[in-house]
This record gives sequence, structure tokens and C-alpha cells, in this order.
Amino acid sequence: MQTTLSDRLVYYFRVLCMVALLGGAVSFIVSTLHWPWTWDTQVMHYISFLLDHGKAPYKDIYDINMPGSYLTERWAIDLFGGGDVGWRLYEFSLLGTMTLAMIVIARPYDWLAGLFAGVLFTLLHGSDGASRWAWRR
Repeated sequence: MQTTLSDRLVYYFRVLCMVALLGGAVSFIVSTLHWPWTWDTQVMHYISFLLDHGKAPYKDIYDINMPGSYLTERWAIDLFGGGDVGWRLYEFSLLGTMTLAMIVIARPYDWLAGLFAGVLFTLLHGSDGASRWAWRR
């Protein structure tokens, strides 16, 4: 005997999935606001500072990043500020834009799949982040 799910049950399951994803995204934002800068963030901020003070990349500054990374770093600092909160806003806006792009890409099939992929990537990004340093403070 074959059973099918009613449309109402599928609707409630989709709402439950959206609430769970929203909860995961909000918990990511709240739990990562206090994280310190790690990896290349300090280096890129320092290189941006040096560029503002007349140094030339690849001549005075020995760094292996492509020129576009300096441009986006400078743009982010000008737009969001050079502090911790500004950098977190920049990161959250990039993750939000990426999630929106995934929703648009998955829209012909099911937009919820794009939302799921974007939030899942955001949570995985958070699990790779500075959490191991945050727990030591």
C-alpha cells in the first residue's frame, strides 16, 4: 500500500524547516559576534594600512594575494569601517548575498533548497571559524 503526504503536512514541514534554518542562522550571528579576527584578516587590514601610507604591493610589501583582494579589502573598510563590528557586518552581508544567490539559482526547482544550502554553508563557515580561539578566552 502506498501512502502520500498531504499538501498541508508538506507545508507544515517546510515551515518547520524554515524556522530551524532561521534559528541556526540567528544562533550563528549571536555566537560569533565576539570572535576575534583570525587568519588573513589581520594581514589584509595591515596591508591596506600600508597601501594608504604609500607602500607598493609586490615591491615594498611581500604578500602573495592577488590585487583584487586588496581592492575588495579597501572597499570593505571604506564601506563598513575597519573595526570588529564592521568586519562582521561585511562577512554577514557576504553570507547573506551568497544565500540569496543560492535561492535564485535553486528557484526553478525549489527555493527552499537554496535557502537550506546557503544557511548550511553559513553554519559550516562558522564551524571553521575562530570558535577554537573564542573558547580559550
